[in-house]
Amino acid sequence: MSGWDPPPKPKPKQRDPAVVRAEQAGFQIIEAKSNQLLLDLDDGKSMDTRIYDKLCEVYGAPKMEEWRSKSGCGRHVVLTFGGGLFGTKRPDFSDAEATALECALGSDPMRAVSNILRIQYDYKETRVLFRPTERVAAIAEYEKLDQEGQRQVFTAGARLLEQA
Repeated sequence: MSGWDPPPKPKPKQRDPAVVRAEQAGFQIIEAKSNQLLLDLDDGKSMDTRIYDKLCEVYGAPKMEEWRSKSGCGRHVVLTFGGGLFGTKRPDFSDAEATALECALGSDPMRAVSNILRIQYDYKETRVLFRPTERVAAIAEYEKLDQEGQRQVFTAGARLLEQA
């Protein structure tokens, strides 16, 4: 007996329950890489162009991918900075740095708070967006029509969705 015990094995990181629920509901989970910023722009809000221009000056123009959020009122944007062009460098954002930049660009502040909590709780996924799949979009449309009292027309379609 040497009097020294090895440190305990680290616990595996837990998954955020909100991410698990979204995955179970059929959403595609987009996890950020260190050279990406994920934006949740609500109600027609656009990116802060001054911040965007500064990031482009330092890291080069990013590849941009976007889609409408499930609510249809906002959009989700993924900015992927490649670097390497014209002396720009590829960023290696920490989760905290990326969250601050996302917020500065105009992303939903509640999403930033959620990201910070995921970092503090040491969850497996820290910066994510939920992307509606075709199945999720069809169910959302069905639910919207149901609220308008038109459920009977779409019952057959809903049964097909439930079987998928």
